[in-house]
Amino acid sequence: MYNFCRFFFCIDHFRKSGLAKVINNTLGVRGNLAKYSYSDIFESMMAIYLTGGSRIEDAKRLSAQFSEKSQGYRLCSPDTILKTLSDKTEEDTFVQSGEGNRYKFSINAGLSGLLLDGMLKSIEAAIELKYSQCLQQFLNYKRTYENRNNRVIA
Repeated sequence: MYNFCRFFFCIDHFRKSGLAKVINNTLGVRGNLAKYSYSDIFESMMAIYLTGGSRIEDAKRLSAQFSEKSQGYRLCSPDTILKTLSDKTEEDTFVQSGEGNRYKFSINAGLSGLLLDGMLKSIEAAIELKYSQCLQQFLNYKRTYENRNNRVIA
């Protein structure tokens, strides 16, 4: 049995945090004919993980149960996910040291940029959440203090 409550909660938070926008802005548009955006691909991968799946192919099994419960959520097929991921691959870069050793690097500027932008957005969201929690805690203390002193809350 899949845990859809956890999935819906996480996807809603993902969308509200602005990470979906960051993904789409950083990686760009997939193309005019593409049915799914990059953030849809990421949401599908999160759906697989959050509902107990362990591989991309679990999206097929998940989509049969998901479609009955979805309300504005879209799942990509495993083929779409794999095709999109393979489209973002780049050739390896080889560097040779002065001693003649050859090193291979996988450098992907788009995904590296996404990683940095995503981290910054996550930090922003965490700070905003912490700020709202601190503000709420302050207001609760203020109400408690004012209630003890029988003052009217402004």
